[in-house]
Amino acid sequence: MIPPKRNINDAGYSSGMTIFTAGENFHEFEHGLGREPELVTLVVDLGNGYHCDGLGSMSTLPNVKGTQYSWGGVIYGYNESHVRIWAPSKNGGALFSVQDGWGVQSNSFDVSYSGAFQVKVWSKVTNTHVKRFIVGRNDKGQEVDLPVTADIDNDLVFMTVKAIDGNNKGFSFPASGAVQNAHDRGEYGGVVYSYSTNKLRYWLPPLKQTNVNGPQGRLIYINDEYGGGHFQQGSLSAELAIHVWKSNTTC
Repeated sequence: MIPPKRNINDAGYSSGMTIFTAGENFHEFEHGLGREPELVTLVVDLGNGYHCDGLGSMSTLPNVKGTQYSWGGVIYGYNESHVRIWAPSKNGGALFSVQDGWGVQSNSFDVSYSGAFQVKVWSKVTNTHVKRFIVGRNDKGQEVDLPVTADIDNDLVFMTVKAIDGNNKGFSFPASGAVQNAHDRGEYGGVVYSYSTNKLRYWLPPLKQTNVNGPQGRLIYINDEYGGGHFQQGSLSAELAIHVWKSNTTC
């Protein structure tokens, strides 16, 4: 998620471009802004002239023994003091991958195992409107009103998912724009959303206990495939927040 440049103030913290090195698949930064940020972005430089955005949750690998699949992505979350970043740490995970099931195959842009990242944190973004609510195991998603009418061409609308328990309690993660799972799997996660000028629709995975047969949906999901197993998370309840930044205020 890249914020528009029109009328937005400078980020209060920037990590600078940090290289992913072998074995360093978990990073934690202290942003030092003293409050929960209103906007945080993570951009991954793939080293080939292209960049991609960070993720808020992981999809799982197909549950097929003896089969190697290509997968990837970089997860990030933040709270009032720190930003945490998880990169794939085993089973062939890459920083970026479209090798299995996406687009034209077998070219140099299919997968990137090395690169760098930059985090930017905004403590306060002028003229931001936020709507928060808790969801849990009995919720399936619905359509709700935006906190304020949005201009799709100029304003910024996004959703975050905050952990209210577990290893990342108090950390917020970006929601997603589409679902990625395509196979029968074990656990997986993420909240999917779309929006119009005045409404937001969100979809939740089926939230089950781990001892129930079938795929196990989670609102936030980070397992030992990421970050060397640091701060794993599998949320059955969370706080959702709808953010609308209005661009018509000069900072």
